[in-house]
Amino acid sequence: WYKLAVLKDGIYKVTYNEVLNMGVNMESVTLQNIRLYGNGGGMVPQLNSIFRYDDLQENAIEVVDANTNNTFDNGDYFLFYGQSPDRWSYTTSDNRYHHQRNIYSDSTFYFITFSNSNQPKRIAAIESLAPSAPDRNISTFTDYSFHENDDKNFLKSGREWYGETFDINTDQHFLFSFPGLVPGSAYLRTNAIARTTVDAFVNSYFQVFANGVQIFNQAYPSVGTDNLAAHATEVTEAGVFTASSNDVDIEFKFLPYNSTSTGWLNYIE
Repeated sequence: WYKLAVLKDGIYKVTYNEVLNMGVNMESVTLQNIRLYGNGGGMVPQLNSIFRYDDLQENAIEVVDANTNNTFDNGDYFLFYGQSPDRWSYTTSDNRYHHQRNIYSDSTFYFITFSNSNQPKRIAAIESLAPSAPDRNISTFTDYSFHENDDKNFLKSGREWYGETFDINTDQHFLFSFPGLVPGSAYLRTNAIARTTVDAFVNSYFQVFANGVQIFNQAYPSVGTDNLAAHATEVTEAGVFTASSNDVDIEFKFLPYNSTSTGWLNYIE
C-alpha cells in the first residue's frame, strides 16, 4: 500500500514514473490491477449516530494507456478525483454554503495498491447526448473561499482555535482572488473574538471593510475580571456587498476600548 496526500479538490494525475519512484516493483503492476482507496475529504463526524465508512472504500479511476501496448509503462498514468480536507456544506437555515476547516489534518489521504482479486473500479464511459438545442445556457457559477488560521487555543481547552492577533497591529488586510468575477452582490461572513477585562460594561469594536467600503461595525462587550468570566466575547456577522473586480480586499480594523484590549480573528468566508 502506498500513501498519497492531496490538498485541494481536483483531478489528480499519477504517472508511471511517480509510481516507480514510490519503490513499487513494476513487474507486478498491470493496467488492470491498479486500485485506489480513500474516503474523501473532511473530518469524521463527531456524533457516533452519523454515518461513516468503517473501512477504506475503493475509488473509481481512469487508467490511460498512452502508447496502447496494454502495459503500464513509461508515458502511462491514471487519474482520480481528490478532495480537500476542508469542506463546504449547504445550510438550509440561511440557504448558503459554509466552510468546515479540518482541525485534525491539512491533507486528505488516498492509498494505492495492486490486486487482481476483484474487478477494479474504473470511471465509466457514457455516451454523449444526441445533439439538440440547449434549454439552458450556463455562463456563470457561484464561487467561494475562506481564510482561517488555527494558531491559538485559549485556556488549553476545546476544539476552537484562532488566528491573527489584533493588539499592536490593529489594522490587517486579507486578499481574496476570484478570476473572471462578474460584478454584483457578494456575501461575507466573519467570526472574531475580543477581550476587554474591566468590570464596567464597555465595548471594543471590529470594523470590517470590503474594497474600502465598510460592511460591519460590530461591538464586542467587555468580559469582566471575575475568575468565572468568559475569556472573550465572540461575534459572528454576515452581510452582502458589491464586488466589482477579481480581487477582493477584506480589511479588519480593531478599535480597542483601552490599551489592554485584544482581538483575534477566527475566519472570513
